[in-house]
Amino acid sequence: MINITKSTQILFAIIFFFSCASISNHKSGNYFKMKKTGIMDTVTVNISGKVYELYENFGLKGAEIELSNNKNSYSKICGETGEFKFKHIASGKYKIKRKYLGYFTFSDSIEIKSGQIIKLKIGLGTYE
Repeated sequence: MINITKSTQILFAIIFFFSCASISNHKSGNYFKMKKTGIMDTVTVNISGKVYELYENFGLKGAEIELSNNKNSYSKICGETGEFKFKHIASGKYKIKRKYLGYFTFSDSIEIKSGQIIKLKIGLGTYE
């Protein structure tokens, strides 16, 4: 059986608290929020999220999300409610892109580290 001291438990709690940060951004009629929701014991990263219409708040079914850098490229099509999931993504800095007909183009960069569990919310505004 593993014996974890009180100070080790406190250290893990502090690391978890500071690793679960949120980043929000408003750009070009769009909204982007990245929240680190946990840590896994792995070298890869899991990313999930939702693409939605910014003002009416409904999911954008069929929206395509792309994560890419000079080593890797990943792409997903959003489901019925605009949700998507990437599993076992290599850590690193990525460009995240999203285009959806009739909405502003979304592009930003994110840096993900080994073991992170990340939740993204991407709100797309319209040209009207």
